[in-house]
Amino acid sequence: MNRREFVGGLAGLVALSTASLEAALTGGRKTLVIGASRAGCEYALAHPDETILLDHGILPAIELGHDQTDVWAEKLLKANCRVLLAADVESVEKLPDGSCRVIAYGPDGRHVFEVAAVRDLSTAGWHKGEWK
Repeated sequence: MNRREFVGGLAGLVALSTASLEAALTGGRKTLVIGASRAGCEYALAHPDETILLDHGILPAIELGHDQTDVWAEKLLKANCRVLLAADVESVEKLPDGSCRVIAYGPDGRHVFEVAAVRDLSTAGWHKGEWK
């Protein structure tokens, strides 16, 4: 699969929208992983049914170079990972029950949703591991 095929057929990896977010949240509470870095992709691949991977870019594992994004995109697609692209997190609020309320922005606007946990595995914040 090349980048053109990947970007042209974003069946599983989609831009953040109300429909894509609702689909990603089906089946109960999830862990939101911020950053489709290699670490974020590995986490999503290890827990595909319980993870929503969110990134501001449109290519996963971009820090490894463009030739590697094709490889990682194919892995995520084959594993049916829930990946929301072209999105940014504005805030995360820890709720009394331990879950988190997330406010994120995508191409179609603002989205507010709840997840069980948030992990920051972006290239800038992967060393933190948890959203603080």
